[in-house]
Amino acid sequence: MRGLALIRILGSALCLSGAAVSATAEPINLPQALKYAMEHAPSMAQAREQISVRDAEVDRAKARYLPSLDLTTSQGYLRSGTQQVTSGTTPDALGPVVMSTQAPWFSQLGLNLTETFYDNGQSYMQRDISEASREVSRLYMMDTRDSMLLRVSEAYYSLSQAEILLGTNVQQAQLTAKQLNKLEALYRQGLKTKREFFRLKSQAQRAAIEVSNAKVTRRNAEIELRRTMGVPADATGITFVTLTTDDIQAHDPEVPTQVPTVNQSYLAKITEYQNTIGEDNIELARRRNLPVLTVGSGLNYQVPDYLRVQAGSGAPDAPNSWTWNVTVGVNYNIWDAGSRRRDIDIAASQKLIQNRDNRDKLFARAAEIAKLMETLRNLKSNLQLNKELMRLEQSNFAILEEDYRQGKVAYLDLVTGLSDLLSARVSYYTNYISILTAMAQYRYYEGTIYETVANS
Repeated sequence: MRGLALIRILGSALCLSGAAVSATAEPINLPQALKYAMEHAPSMAQAREQISVRDAEVDRAKARYLPSLDLTTSQGYLRSGTQQVTSGTTPDALGPVVMSTQAPWFSQLGLNLTETFYDNGQSYMQRDISEASREVSRLYMMDTRDSMLLRVSEAYYSLSQAEILLGTNVQQAQLTAKQLNKLEALYRQGLKTKREFFRLKSQAQRAAIEVSNAKVTRRNAEIELRRTMGVPADATGITFVTLTTDDIQAHDPEVPTQVPTVNQSYLAKITEYQNTIGEDNIELARRRNLPVLTVGSGLNYQVPDYLRVQAGSGAPDAPNSWTWNVTVGVNYNIWDAGSRRRDIDIAASQKLIQNRDNRDKLFARAAEIAKLMETLRNLKSNLQLNKELMRLEQSNFAILEEDYRQGKVAYLDLVTGLSDLLSARVSYYTNYISILTAMAQYRYYEGTIYETVANS
């Protein structure tokens, strides 16, 4: 945002490498609120955790290229025996069972090193899919970050508007109550009519009701801002310094005219990666339906009786042994009721569904940008009209004040003039803050809301 008022909003207080905003009694501005949200918003924590998951999936896919080393051990108890058969005996008259004299306890230790050199490229495709998924998660995190910055900015502007409207309503209620007190004294003296008194009293009551409603609106806006920032519900000490009428009247914001392009958005980049993932899933399912050629190798090392449980039994020690192998295998499914073929169809259908969903999202984004540009042009035009109206109402109220001092107008006319003036100011302030909100949306669609905040 180029305007000086916006530079004040997005000032240098937001240093992305700085410390987090702490829950102190010092009021925080928009840059500090954005910094707090960057570190505490639940959506950001979820996005970062999702990237950690994708990183682990990439590491797992790459680990398939490396050898696998397995350690196996076995320990147990084994007893065996044989029956002696002497000559001349019948099968029903066997001799006694002779038990083996070998120690019954046994143990064995083995190391097995295996490596698969080729599997029809399935491991490579799994790696490509996991890396593309990680990139999608990274883009989602950046889009989540920008969306969060936009929501916090919108909530801050809503709070600023509610604060300004509350001040305006309080000002009108105070002046109306003051004029009512004067008019009531004159009414008691018989100098004012009952009609004038009750008309002004009804206006004072309406003004009091508007103040009460404005306080609720302001409180709700603060609650919403705290929620979008990720402030715990029981946290105390966090207050906000919002825009003032002096900030708004100091400078007019510069409204951009260049239309953001959808193709440069994170949504478009995510769409490209998801299309690649869909194609890889189809190819992976297709390769699983083809004859699978595997080339692997293994090395096995065995250590019998590693616990030495048979030592002293008289049996000779079994020697250590090792074996290695290189295997070439072909696996071809002849019939599986069409399961693998359906996997290909499912992958193709999922890709088609994803593409259509992404296309609808891109169309919706383009429509949102078009409507935003129309809104910005209308707000810019109305801002000048509202400023001129506010000047006219200011001049009109000054004339009414002079006429009132000279006794040319009644109290009610003066209060009505003030109401018109405050209404014109409210319209101008609301229009101005609407421009700030629309410009935050513009930076979001442009993909520069984070850079605008970081570099301001």
